[in-house]
Amino acid sequence: KTLSEVITLLKGEMNEVQA
Repeated sequence: KTLSEVITLLKGEMNEVQA
């Protein structure tokens, strides 16, 4: 995976935790 893809996944995980 590219760095951008990893960042996107991390952001998605954080959004799920906050939800």
